[in-house]
Formats: sequence, structure tokens, C-alpha cells
Amino acid sequence: MQCSTTDDGLTVEIPDDWDIWEGAEDDLLVAAAPEEDDDGIQPQLLVTLELLDYDIDSKGYMVGNVVYSQTHLPAYDDHGSGTFTCDGYDVAWNHYTSDAGGFTMTAITYFVVRGRDAYLFNFKANPEMFSRWHGSFEQIVRSIRFA
Repeated sequence: MQCSTTDDGLTVEIPDDWDIWEGAEDDLLVAAAPEEDDDGIQPQLLVTLELLDYDIDSKGYMVGNVVYSQTHLPAYDDHGSGTFTCDGYDVAWNHYTSDAGGFTMTAITYFVVRGRDAYLFNFKANPEMFSRWHGSFEQIVRSIRFA
């Protein structure tokens, strides 16, 4: 399913069997995979937009966010980072595990800077489910298109 956000033309392909909600404030959209863990938590995607006051590339923006996460997320455990290109834009990513509200969650966040707009695609799932959904997470990010 093609899903367009309410901003300036970001479109991503979300699988048809996922639940999708329109975001609020800086959140552009929220989506959840069609599977729940034993606690009723679905693997989920949160797409946010931050308007930047400075020039920076996707990798630099990712590094700043990683430094912040390392000092502010409980039990942060970094699993690596990297970059690739999608729709002509650099995409940086960081993979980690941390405590989220009393639950251990594995996450991968993709960072795309377009001018002064910084998009974050944050995928989270419990560690046991993460590996099953990681391919879908990356497929969604690689479907990014800007109008």
C-alpha cells in the first residue's frame, strides 16, 4: 500500500496488512506490523520530521542522535550503523537495543536529511521478533520517494 504523509510529499510503501495511523505534531505516521509478542506489542514504525536550524548531512545527523541516545536511553547497546542511498538521498542508519518503558526493544532508526528537513524512520520490536521484521523495515525505507 502506498502511504503519503501530510508533509511536503514523502511517500512510502507500507505492506497492506499493517495498521497505519496519521501522526500528530512532528510525527508524520505510525504503522504496526500484523503480529504481537506475548505482551501484546506489535513491531512498529514511527516516522518523524524535525526542521533543522543548521546544515548537516544524514550521517552527521545520525551521529548526533546516536550520541544523544547513548546518554539518554536506559541500557543502550549499539549494534552498528551504516549508510546507503535511496531516491537520490543518503540514508544513515543505527541499530541498537535499549529499555523502553520496562520492555527491552531492539530498534533500527534510519535518518534522511533533505535540505533542512530531517526524517527519522524508527522501527522497534522485541528482540525475538526484530529479526523476522528487519527485512520489512528496510523494504519500507527503501521505498521512500519525495515529490
